Parts: sequence; structure tokens; C-alpha cells
Amino acid sequence: MIECGNNEKDACATMLNFMDTQGYEPDVVIAGNNPILLGVMSAFQTRGVRIPVDVGLVTFDDFAWSDLLSPRITLV
Repeated sequence: MIECGNNEKDACATMLNFMDTQGYEPDVVIAGNNPILLGVMSAFQTRGVRIPVDVGLVTFDDFAWSDLLSPRITLV
């Protein structure tokens, strides 16, 4: 489990730090809400990590614009 602040900027920085210090991306990330989801997606985009090819991504939030995401994200 990786903890981060409840905002996009902190989630991005935390995920980038994880990938830098561990030397790999996780297999799956479960984001607790939309701001964390966006931060994680930004970190993956920065590092060229492909969703869902390289990593699975799940979030607990449902949001009106989720259908616009490509690739699709699993929502719980």
C-alpha cells in the first residue's frame, strides 16, 4: 500500500517516487478517489506506462466523465 495526499499533485509525485525508488511500476493500482486517479494516470503518462497493458488501474469513485477516458478505467 502506498499512501499519498488526497490531491492530484501529491498522488503523481508519490507514484513517480515509487517507480523511481523501486525501479518498476506496480501491477495494479487502486485509487481511492478521482484526484488520486488523475495523479496516478499523470505519473504513468510521464513514464510511458500503458494502462491496461503495463498496469491495471481501478478507482472507487464514479464520475460522469468516466466514459470519456481512454483506456477505460475499472470503477467500483
